[in-house]
Amino acid sequence: IGLAGMGSAGINGLDAAYAAPAGVAQANTAGPGWAAVGQLLQTFEGAGASKVSKSAANATAKSASKVASDPSSLIDYQEMSVRCLGKKDWDSLTVSQRTQFVASLKGLVEQRYYPRWRKIFGKGKVTFQEETSQGCDILVRTKLLLGKKDELLSWRVAERSGAQKIVSLSVANNDLLERLKSRIKARQKKVGFDALLAWMKGRSNDDSGLSSGSALALGSSTHDDTLSD
Repeated sequence: IGLAGMGSAGINGLDAAYAAPAGVAQANTAGPGWAAVGQLLQTFEGAGASKVSKSAANATAKSASKVASDPSSLIDYQEMSVRCLGKKDWDSLTVSQRTQFVASLKGLVEQRYYPRWRKIFGKGKVTFQEETSQGCDILVRTKLLLGKKDELLSWRVAERSGAQKIVSLSVANNDLLERLKSRIKARQKKVGFDALLAWMKGRSNDDSGLSSGSALALGSSTHDDTLSD
């Protein structure tokens, strides 16, 4: 589902209907999760929290000195890799295979999604909604305003060695990590691990769709400036 046809009435309806899943602790105050999201947004053409609550602004300011210029340093590709393959399959890989898989996944996301994210976040404004915890993860709910249209985004943040990093982004119930996991596992089952790596590298080099859609997550829309492709 993209921004086309998703007006303020639709967002208001989602806001009213939103309820935290079981096991999620409610917390409307911005914290380390929002700070991590804010840092990532700032790497995409200076986008980010220009319209936020005071608490959200403070949370981002506390980490201002740690803001990186490379968005990949703020995304945990190793944790994404473990979750994509599942711990059992991940543990069965050699160190070399793990390194290759992480690099392939990183390249795939960088080539196919970073240009789209720069375009959308560079033009839009992201505001903080709420921050909750779910298991060991932090869920950060935000709203993206792009022109006169807005859409809800949900970020999943994980902690590694005391640092919070992004591991997924969900738009209209389309979760980037879950979609990647589904496709990768299906391909691995069909062709094996080595051919899977070759397929991932080929997908990262294939820029078809980058010019016809600006996507944040995997989907089916082909409209420009949409959140799902």
